[in-house]
Amino acid sequence: LQYQDRLQDAAKSYERALELAPDLPQALTNLGDTLRRLGRLDDALVLCRKAVRLAPDMAAAHANLGAVLFDTGDAETAADYLKAALELAPEDTGMRINLARALVRTGDAVGARDNARLAQNSGGGDAMQVNSMASVFYDLGELETAKALVTMALEQNPDLANAHNNLGNILTRLGRLEDAVSEFDLALQENPENPDYLANLGGAHQAAGDLAAAETCFEGAIKAEPDHADAHWNRGLARPLSGDLERGFTDYEWRWRLPEFRRRHTGIPAWDGEDLDGRTLLIHSEQGFGDTIQCIRYAALLSERGARVILETHAPLRRLMQTAPGVDQVVSR
Repeated sequence: LQYQDRLQDAAKSYERALELAPDLPQALTNLGDTLRRLGRLDDALVLCRKAVRLAPDMAAAHANLGAVLFDTGDAETAADYLKAALELAPEDTGMRINLARALVRTGDAVGARDNARLAQNSGGGDAMQVNSMASVFYDLGELETAKALVTMALEQNPDLANAHNNLGNILTRLGRLEDAVSEFDLALQENPENPDYLANLGGAHQAAGDLAAAETCFEGAIKAEPDHADAHWNRGLARPLSGDLERGFTDYEWRWRLPEFRRRHTGIPAWDGEDLDGRTLLIHSEQGFGDTIQCIRYAALLSERGARVILETHAPLRRLMQTAPGVDQVVSR
């Protein structure tokens, strides 16, 4: 049932198994994996932890716990459990692909690439595993390798929606936007309300300059999943382009829910708009050079409100930023 994606039915069968044998590790870890795929991460975490405790030598228990932790955003701990799983089952392609995904998230590009290559060279894997492998190379920026793998996955299973979605993402990055839209449409034919596919289709429309179509897609994704961070974030990029700054910057705050964004100064309270007269405000380069150069103009508005403005920025920008109106002091990151 699980293999056929009949997840609710699979969960019922695993739950019945656990009524008969409450400490059966295989049922615990399989139910945990099913609940993970259903989005019930807290319940899945409890079951998978119990399975690892009862069966420390069962590779699947460690692997499924790693998968749940990855989905909760704890990629580092997920990688530890996936490494433990591979020590028990070193030839398992699926576990190695999941380890590569976790290592990408932790920033270990070398480890991710090494494990992805090992999985690729094993020559095994069904369409879903090959598609997951493609995702790793996509995250590593190796787009042609990712494209070749996802094409292979679609040859094995032309109806695999997530492979069409992955190919759409790759084609978007390659600038082939019409082809990307076609792939996202194919993914949505299989799963019309999938918020990931809708958000990605919106991204392709936005890249093509069709902001109205992009916002319609982002709205659809948010309707399907109100807390979909990517959809809010992308809408936060689209709205300002059409002049809707206030709602755009509200959506832009959703970036903090994405794994690629990390707050640099968690011990300092954020300015919430209160009176700045006589106070010191630290602003910092959150992203790249271009963002800093574009947005430093607002330092003058802060200075006009009475703030002493300190800018923390990339070292190569320091001399230039010292000339910016409204900036009292510049320090390097």
